[in-house]
Amino acid sequence: MTGELDMATRTRKITQRELANRLGLSQMTVSYALRGSEMVSRQTREHVQKEAARLGYRPNSSAQAMRNGRFGCVAIVDSTEVDRSSYFGGDLIGGVHDALLSRDTHLTIARLPDAELTDENFMPKILRQLMVDGMLINYFAQIPNRLVELVEEYNLPAIWLNSKQARDCIYPDDHQAGRHAVQHLMELGHRKIGYLDHMSDRPEHFDPTTHVHYSVLDRFNGYCDAMRDAALPVRDFLGSHMRMWDDPLAVVTRWIRQPDRPTALICHDRRVVTQIIHAALTHGLSVPGDLSVITFEDINKCEMGMTMTTMRQCWEDFGRTAAGVLMDKIKANNQSMPAMSLPYKLELGQTTAVCPG
Repeated sequence: MTGELDMATRTRKITQRELANRLGLSQMTVSYALRGSEMVSRQTREHVQKEAARLGYRPNSSAQAMRNGRFGCVAIVDSTEVDRSSYFGGDLIGGVHDALLSRDTHLTIARLPDAELTDENFMPKILRQLMVDGMLINYFAQIPNRLVELVEEYNLPAIWLNSKQARDCIYPDDHQAGRHAVQHLMELGHRKIGYLDHMSDRPEHFDPTTHVHYSVLDRFNGYCDAMRDAALPVRDFLGSHMRMWDDPLAVVTRWIRQPDRPTALICHDRRVVTQIIHAALTHGLSVPGDLSVITFEDINKCEMGMTMTTMRQCWEDFGRTAAGVLMDKIKANNQSMPAMSLPYKLELGQTTAVCPG
């Protein structure tokens, strides 16, 4: 029976047995469906999961842990240092949550200091301390070497988020995104395509122990590879003589004044787009009429009110995929999983147009 909830159901948690009785199914079928098992049909899984959510069913974590030796919970592990963990917002967390829910697993978030994450006495007990079966490690820059070593040494079931590791990681394919951005502009007829970065310099080799994220190098290299494949000159407009964040408008203006200026610019992120539009308007140029701009962003609006053409990562899909990979790893007795990159998608806005002239 799936009608109105009675008072008893509204004031206490419904059990799996009661859920099965209400749906007219066996408890085993309901259990399979809640875990997302292919032992039952997709239609049955979706029906059971929908009714479970409507009726407020929550699995008995204590009983599960005693029965199978697992907590039925996964943690997203963040650093307490804000510049070391990516800010994903609700989309990624929602994707992780939904993917775990389909496997009858909870989500918790833990913010831990480096002192604990590099402590060889704490790390072997971290799963028990957090009461989780595995971890999604959200640590993308200044990653302590000892943390990486301890995860390997104690064979902890973990997947790294937005971080390039040899294995057990998932990250956006920024190199492909850089190439795709160039290809889109070339399809619009652009050949004088520049790359403008807010970084003051660029490391020859990416080092995850520094503040520089791998995307800085990968996006630029993707741009360079696409330009060279098309036999076009690389126009690398770095703030090497002036830090972009010290005076971004001055840096952008310097390049717009060039007689052989680009007809299109690719920016590392949206912080530069507003400055480009401002500088262009100051010099009698319009975006995108005289100058096209494309960037890498999840938010497609800039401060000038225009929608930007962006290379966009769907973080909800990213979260679903990451959670699925971790659950597969746990199910496979912590077998190593290959590194996985996810593509960006081109989202058209008001900042790109056909090349003038």
